[in-house]
Amino acid sequence: MEPNGVGNNRSVVPRWRPLGETPSYELTVKPHGKRKPAVRAVTRFKDSLDESTSKLFIAASELESDLIDGPSSSTVKAAIYIISRTSEATAELRGMAQRIVDRATPVADKFLDEGASGIRDKIYLQIRNFKRKLAEYPRDALTSLELGRLYTVVGQPGRAKQFVERAAILCPNDRYVLRSCASFFSHTDRPDIAYDIIKQSELASVDSWVQAAELSVSVQLGKIPRWAEHEIKRFHKLVHTRVNASELAAGLGSVELNNGSIRRARRLFERSMDAPTENALAQLRWTQTTGDLKNVANNREFNIPQSYEAQAYAFYAREEPAGIVDAASKWLEYDPMSGHAAMLGSAYATISLRQYDRAVDIADRGLLSSPDNLMLINNKIVALAKGGHIDQAKALLPSISRFKSDERAAFYYAASGLIAFVEGDEIGGRELYALAMNASRDCSNFERSLYAIIFWLEQEVDYTNFDTSYVLSARDKLATIIDRHGVGRPALKMAWRSVSARIDQRIEVMRSDEPLLVHDNLQLTNAIEDIAPELGLLL
Repeated sequence: MEPNGVGNNRSVVPRWRPLGETPSYELTVKPHGKRKPAVRAVTRFKDSLDESTSKLFIAASELESDLIDGPSSSTVKAAIYIISRTSEATAELRGMAQRIVDRATPVADKFLDEGASGIRDKIYLQIRNFKRKLAEYPRDALTSLELGRLYTVVGQPGRAKQFVERAAILCPNDRYVLRSCASFFSHTDRPDIAYDIIKQSELASVDSWVQAAELSVSVQLGKIPRWAEHEIKRFHKLVHTRVNASELAAGLGSVELNNGSIRRARRLFERSMDAPTENALAQLRWTQTTGDLKNVANNREFNIPQSYEAQAYAFYAREEPAGIVDAASKWLEYDPMSGHAAMLGSAYATISLRQYDRAVDIADRGLLSSPDNLMLINNKIVALAKGGHIDQAKALLPSISRFKSDERAAFYYAASGLIAFVEGDEIGGRELYALAMNASRDCSNFERSLYAIIFWLEQEVDYTNFDTSYVLSARDKLATIIDRHGVGRPALKMAWRSVSARIDQRIEVMRSDEPLLVHDNLQLTNAIEDIAPELGLLL
């Protein structure tokens, strides 16, 4: 397993949450200049309701915070009626109504203390409830969109797509719908579809939230919107921005950073941090893990709810694996479609904390929405094998066999080598780890070769009777390499720290047990000596 840090790329893709959990400032649409958005004010829609329904809804909105046993049937009927009037009600008003309906049907994806199978069962129950609502109100775009979100969470993007596209047709000028489309089609690797939907909207040129969504999918397509340069210049003239522009400024800052314009990127991120969303803050913290923009908002404390992703990156930069796993678990609960949260949490739960059951649970939750994420399957295989569930690990191994034909071959050979060591096949394990190292070398990924050597040493320590002097010699050589090569590489340093600590533990046990010693493993010794010059180092 190679803990690939915090990933090689990130863009400010809108966070897709249930409507009731979406901050109100993301839903309220205000007119820009003379152009008026298609969705208008609350007051006019209230006046269009019959008197009894209007009174019921006003009472419901006033009493919502005091409801303990759930809304009354009359309140729910009023809320459902408002949700069904998608062409007349504002997003803010429909959001209020949706929250009342959600109170009557508990949200299914609150699953911090439940396993993946329990999560799946609850979500399918909620899917059935929303399908009944959609059958009664077939033009309810928000119910259709929520069905799409729930199907995405349980890894059925084909079914989700029809509901997401249906919502986009019913509400082509709704900010929440457009941003949800950007999130869904980014998750399913079809940003081109989201781009076409957003470009056809009236909000595309007037709403900062929608522009941020357009920018995120444009970057995935390798292009930049024509309006980007104008917006960059506008931000440079500002001394302060509001929360509605935070994600757009962060997205543009990332574009400038990728173009090598550090100064302009810093200015944009500074404006983004004037009143940041948790997503914009996560973008900055992720950027800072690469060594860029270290001084932007570095000493500021942000009290932003649900900023778990940003917290995970901050713990990563400080090389605190326990914090990474805790934050990644909460991030995955908050955003169950984030495969990266699951990869980060499961990797460090295995490598640093040795909490193998927890790692498997995190991986399983991530695999709910991303069942074809082969790297996440690889993490699960490693956690299962290290946790002693060898039959389950072997059953999953063919799932990543396609790695053998591309640059990820090292992961397949390393996972196979781990299983061999666990089963007592030391010779086979060594040969497979040597293949993992050579596969990395063949694609000039010498850092991945170094990871293969580190974990090879870990398996020698965990599953063989090793020669203490040989292992200590190997550790000293690797420590020298990592001291020189690990600067600015928190993932590498945390992995090595865990393995080095494990060596100390095992040597202490072996000294007390007085085991028989075996011959030096020259194969591993040679590998360590070979990797140093490939990394540009001399031992």
